[in-house]
Amino acid sequence: MKISLIITMILLSSCVTQNPKYIQGYIYTIENNPIEGIKIQDPNNIKILSYTNSKGYFRINQMIKGRLLYVLQNNKKIDSIYIVTTHPEKGANYNFVEGKKDTLFINLNKVTSPNNLYN
Repeated sequence: MKISLIITMILLSSCVTQNPKYIQGYIYTIENNPIEGIKIQDPNNIKILSYTNSKGYFRINQMIKGRLLYVLQNNKKIDSIYIVTTHPEKGANYNFVEGKKDTLFINLNKVTSPNNLYN
């Protein structure tokens, strides 16, 4: 009886996934160059933000309540990063979180074009 209880507890604890503690990643051009000074911001709380450094790296030291972050250049939204995606059979999948080296590639020519929807 004790052995089956221990095995059950081990199996249940192995199924539990811990939520990530922070968000991190890189922003690059499609030419594979890092972009410095891009603002990454939580649309639900504008106080939660970070800027990319000279290597294109950003880090937000907490998780957000929503599912995505805005990517802004000169305070204009140029893209979004989906932190959490879900699938009915596979469950939640986290992107741009601790331990992952995710990168968003942006075509700056389209972003700065006068016919672009973001401008």
